[in-house]
Amino acid sequence: MAPGTGSNLRDHDTFPLLSQIEKGDTVSDRYWMLDLSGGMYRPHRHWCFLGEINNYDNGVFRVMLDVCDMEGRRLPVCFYTQDKGLSIYHSCKEGYTVAVLYPEQFYFREGIPGVKVKSVKQVKIIPHSLKTLLAANDLIFSKDAAEKCSGCEKTTALSRCGRCEKAYYCGEECQRNAWMAGHKSECRAVGALSWFTEKDWESFDGLFAFQ
Repeated sequence: MAPGTGSNLRDHDTFPLLSQIEKGDTVSDRYWMLDLSGGMYRPHRHWCFLGEINNYDNGVFRVMLDVCDMEGRRLPVCFYTQDKGLSIYHSCKEGYTVAVLYPEQFYFREGIPGVKVKSVKQVKIIPHSLKTLLAANDLIFSKDAAEKCSGCEKTTALSRCGRCEKAYYCGEECQRNAWMAGHKSECRAVGALSWFTEKDWESFDGLFAFQ
C-alpha cells in the first residue's frame, strides 16, 4: 500500500519529540479544533510519540520506562493505566521502541518532563530500535529506492526484495551483501511500520488504538 498522509516518521507534527509534546492542560490548533456543535475541543488529526527503551522497571506503584526520543533526549514514560502497565511489561526490552498515541507531556514529582500513559490501548512496544525503524522508514519514503540497486546503485535489470518490496537489487550477490550489511533488520522493520505508515494521520474520524 502507498504511504498514508503525514505517516513519515520524520514528520514531527505526527511523531513529535519530547520538546514538541503539548502539556496536558494545553489546547493548541496544532492538534485541536473547536467543535462548534458541542462547544468542545476535539482532535483534528492524530499524533504519536516514539522512544527507544534504555531501561524499564516494574516498580512498587507502576511500570516506568526510561527512553530516548529521536533527538536522543531521555525521558520517563510512566503507566497510569488500570493495570499499572503490567500487561505491557513482558514485551519491554532494552533497545525496543515504545509508541504512545496522543501523548501529553507531564511533569513528575522530581520536576522531570515525561509522558504519562493513561490507557493500554494507546501504547505499543515495537521489537526494533528507533534507529532501525528510521532506516526502514527512509527506505519506504525514498523517492529513488526503485531506481537503483541497494548494493551497487546499478540502475538497470533490477528486482525487488520479496519480503519488504521496498529495496531493489541487480542480483543475488548484491542482495546477499546488503542483507548482511543491515537490510536483514531493516526489512523486518518495514513490516512492523505498516501500522503507522499506511494510515492517514492528518484526517480525524475517531481515535486510533493499538488494541
